[in-house]
Amino acid sequence: MAGRPVFVFPETETVEAARLMRGFGIGALPVCVDDRVVGIVTDRDIVTRHVADGGRTKLVGSIMTLDPVFVGPDDSVELAEALMAEHRVRRLPVCDGDGLVGLVSVTDLARHVSCTEVGAVVEAMGER
Repeated sequence: MAGRPVFVFPETETVEAARLMRGFGIGALPVCVDDRVVGIVTDRDIVTRHVADGGRTKLVGSIMTLDPVFVGPDDSVELAEALMAEHRVRRLPVCDGDGLVGLVSVTDLARHVSCTEVGAVVEAMGER
């Protein structure tokens, strides 16, 4: 898991979210209200829901995915893999209660599990 996560608020402009992603070399930002994760915005969301819509100024809250799937800090790697595959997502917020403590990605999994396991997760994401 990547610790000390960067996050945004629903009122953050999408261009600022894109700049944060570029600056930190990341592809997703949890969206928080009062330390509670209420959504997630990805680089793909920005392209498909902002840029493709003419790039008019929008707030993250209008393009984010609501109520993202998340894991807890003590949950197993296997649970993270299963949730990523089932929900076809590449990143999961890690929450302790309602508070954001990190973000785990397919890349993080690739560093700690076998290639076969990561391949199965990625393959499951492409199905359906």
